[in-house]
Amino acid sequence: MSRRKTGTSDSLDLLLDTICNTFGGVLFIAMLVIILLNMSGHKAASVPAEAEARAQLAAAKDSLAQAQVELERLRRASTEQAKIVAQFSDPKVKELLTSMTSSQSRAATTSASRAANLQTAAEKQEEINRIASDLAALEAALAHAQKQLSAVESQLKQERELRTRTVNLPKQKQTTKDQIAFLLQGGRLHAYMRIGTSGNPEQDARDTKLVTVGKETFLDAVAGGGVSVNLAGDTTGAVAQKFSGWNPAQHFIAVAVWPDSFEHFPVVRQILVEKGFEYQLLPMPEGARVPITEAPVDRLVQ
Repeated sequence: MSRRKTGTSDSLDLLLDTICNTFGGVLFIAMLVIILLNMSGHKAASVPAEAEARAQLAAAKDSLAQAQVELERLRRASTEQAKIVAQFSDPKVKELLTSMTSSQSRAATTSASRAANLQTAAEKQEEINRIASDLAALEAALAHAQKQLSAVESQLKQERELRTRTVNLPKQKQTTKDQIAFLLQGGRLHAYMRIGTSGNPEQDARDTKLVTVGKETFLDAVAGGGVSVNLAGDTTGAVAQKFSGWNPAQHFIAVAVWPDSFEHFPVVRQILVEKGFEYQLLPMPEGARVPITEAPVDRLVQ
């Protein structure tokens, strides 16, 4: 029992000794730190300020001065704003601002409406211009059509007068008169014979020619010869001139007519009747030719 007590007391002594030593060490270190801090503070205080530090201090002073100026400016601005707010708090000013805002809104609406109206007016004007242009074109087309209609009516009137002209035509009969042949082809009248400068009949080489094929001889029209027969009538007298020199009491006119000139024959017939000639119509098939023969001439005339 006595050994155990001795061991416990020694352990406590060692613990206390350790604690005391540790506390003493901590205390020593703390005192050492305090002494070093005091020494460094005195040393720093005794060291003069460097040029960079002085520059920084000067910059800081300038910044402070500028900040004070800006602060003063902000204070004045705040005061002015407070005055303006106080002014706008007046009911009359508020009413005036409301009226101004309303007027501006109405002006903006009016401007937008005016712009829309101008756009609509421009579109309407463009439509009017297009309609006017179309109307002018239609009027020009109408005038042209009326002009053409007048020309057609004039031609129709002449054709009607030509076709409704009353002529007393003789009935078919035999005659003892001499035959004078003409060709009506391609709307042109070609003469076989004419009265020469000597006063005697001779072939009209300007209008017709004799063509021999094998043992047959044909009377053909010369291309470009003869005179043109106008459906509106012999306005120039050229067709009537073809029959001058022939005596209605001695000669009758035989006209060979091809299909392309059937509509021209009434003009020729009218001239023959007016001149008092008896005539003979010889319808020719398309492509047929007039033969020249020694056979007796058919003298059935109208």
